[in-house]
Amino acid sequence: MHFHPSVFDYLKPTDRQIEVMAQIRAASKLYAETLDRLLPEGTDKYHVLRTVRDANMWAMVSITRHADGTPRTAENP
Repeated sequence: MHFHPSVFDYLKPTDRQIEVMAQIRAASKLYAETLDRLLPEGTDKYHVLRTVRDANMWAMVSITRHADGTPRTAENP
C-alpha cells in the first residue's frame, strides 16, 4: 500500500471534523471511565484501557484521512 505524501505531516481538521472528534473523545472517555470503575485491577484492565485509547486515536485518524492517508476534505469526503 502506498501512502499519501502528507500522511506523516500535520493535518489541520476542518471545523466539522473537530466537532465530530470532540463527540468521539467524550464517548471514549466515558467508556474508559466506566471500564476503569467496573473492571478488576490488573494487567488485563490496563490492556483494555490502552486499547480504548488506541481505538480513540485511530478514530481521530479515520475522521481526517482515507485509508491511504489522503486527507478527507469537503471535496473528497
